Amino acid sequence: MAVAVDARIIKRTVGVRKPVDVYNGTNGEELVQQPRHHRRHWTDRQWLAFEEYRRIESELSRDDKPSAAVWVVKPHK
Repeated sequence: MAVAVDARIIKRTVGVRKPVDVYNGTNGEELVQQPRHHRRHWTDRQWLAFEEYRRIESELSRDDKPSAAVWVVKPHK
């Protein structure tokens, strides 16, 4: 693609992300949703809550066994 020598970039439309504050609580569900780079600021209690939440979620997903139901409808004669 040819570009003129005097062409200039007028505006860059790079999406500027709003910074997310580091979460200070120990709610596992909220910790999972935090950006990965926040993990270096977590306390030991937050790491324990995060790991416990992930363990419980994996156990619940394994216990979900497929189930089926069959309804047999017979006309009354």
